[in-house]
Amino acid sequence: MSALLGAAVDYARQAVTGITPESLDSSTPCAGWDLGMLLAHLNDSLAALYEGIDGGRIALFPADSRAEDADVVDTFHRRAWLLALANRARPADATIGGCPLSGDVLTGVGAIEIAVHGWDIAQARHHARPIPADLAGELLRFAPVLTSAAIRHRLFAAPRVVPARAGPGDQLVAFLGREP
Repeated sequence: MSALLGAAVDYARQAVTGITPESLDSSTPCAGWDLGMLLAHLNDSLAALYEGIDGGRIALFPADSRAEDADVVDTFHRRAWLLALANRARPADATIGGCPLSGDVLTGVGAIEIAVHGWDIAQARHHARPIPADLAGELLRFAPVLTSAAIRHRLFAAPRVVPARAGPGDQLVAFLGREP
């Protein structure tokens, strides 16, 4: 799973490269979210993943980092770099609010989060940049485990229908409620 997280971070870095402050109010595939909001959310995810991978513990309520996040693009690049460094070692198990979580589940969830939001960012920027087929194919095997009917409605829109011949990247984003 560690390799998947690394590939997802690389993909998202490509999507974020070149974002200007003027483009942060662009709409995204996430209803009600602009690009700046999406980047701030992704930055929070990167911080939580780093916390879990590097320190073995993710706080339920993260420290307030708004002052640090004044420039969401720079924050993204810094946090992505730190996460990539921490991810080089096989992630150990972690806890979230005292509940155990395996390192593989942590990095798998992180890879899905980062790759799909990387796709969202590429779409907001009008860049046709699908999630790489090998990465998307692996994430598709893991995604159904994380999106049970009990939680799906709080995290994702209903799956979209795609043609059977759709590539793994389109299948993954469609499974998570996006229109490829």
